[in-house]
Amino acid sequence: MSDLESDFQKLVAEVTTNLRTNNRTLQVQEYGKRPKQKYSFKAPKTFAWVTKKQRLDCLAVGTKLEWADTAGISDYDYKPYSQFNKPGAHWRIPEGDIDSMKNVARYLAQICEARHSD
Repeated sequence: MSDLESDFQKLVAEVTTNLRTNNRTLQVQEYGKRPKQKYSFKAPKTFAWVTKKQRLDCLAVGTKLEWADTAGISDYDYKPYSQFNKPGAHWRIPEGDIDSMKNVARYLAQICEARHSD
């Protein structure tokens, strides 16, 4: 297993743990063609996506900007167009950066709650 794959599995485990405290179950669905390796995170509605960026040695994580704002998250990179064709909040998790991964996993759990509260 590559380090990036290992990081992805750790991110899934962290998000799963954070969602479990709110009685939610994470579903991970792969889409797109390799080498893009894209995944959507659902619980049960989609609230984020993750792409393994082999050339950049990182995981790219994104969500809708409005969901991040509703969750009270302000620590993100702004993108005018996201996977949802709306402004997005994005993070890049460098390979092996466990602290960044844990922060993003915590953010994703908060965003999931904000997404499912409507």
